Amino acid sequence: MNIFQFLIKIEKNFIYSLIILASQLYNTMSETITTGVIRTYYDQDETKIREEYFILNKKKEGVYRGYWDNEQLSTEVNYIDDKKNGIYKKYLDNAQIWYDVNFTNDELNGIFTLYSNNKPIVEINFINNKRNGITKIFDVNDCLKYEVEYVNSKMNGIFKIYLGDQIKYESNYIDNNIHGVFKIYENNKLKYKVNDICNINNENNENNKIKKEYANYLKICKEFEEELFNIDESCSDFYLW
Repeated sequence: MNIFQFLIKIEKNFIYSLIILASQLYNTMSETITTGVIRTYYDQDETKIREEYFILNKKKEGVYRGYWDNEQLSTEVNYIDDKKNGIYKKYLDNAQIWYDVNFTNDELNGIFTLYSNNKPIVEINFINNKRNGITKIFDVNDCLKYEVEYVNSKMNGIFKIYLGDQIKYESNYIDNNIHGVFKIYENNKLKYKVNDICNINNENNENNKIKKEYANYLKICKEFEEELFNIDESCSDFYLW
């Protein structure tokens, strides 16, 4: 190592130490503030705000706002006694709405809506932090794609699959398992109705068609599960599924 490399190393270590010291000083100052406005920044010059909120006796109170590094609003939610209450809104860095959901005392309660180009593509109903009621997922043409009923975050009730603007499959679920009648539609009209899809053993043309349709149904169900996973991954602020 020559003298120049040595000096550069010392300079880097010195700068790093300053950053650590500044961070420690800021944390110490934040901890000493019990009531007042808190602001954090992306840069040391404090020109790019990261977030701002009000604390009362060290608890968040009122509107919290977070910002992207391009100064666009990223997050907006109201706090009461350090708990989220009201509509939680998340925005993309181009100012378009990303998703929103209602909170009651830090728990999801109400409709979670995910958007694409400011249009709803997912609607999930929550009660006490669990999926309860109808969940809807739409395709890129705003047509309903999936409609499923949940009870305590498990599929319980009717699950409908649509192709285009027409219903294609309908099945009943109990605790995430298919149970009961399975229906196949064509041109929005019921074509086949099977009481027990798992026990079709006779080989004939009609049963073979039903089995083929059921295989396609299972394939679409897998795609549905993947979509749910992707939705959860995209909404990293809280766990949806």
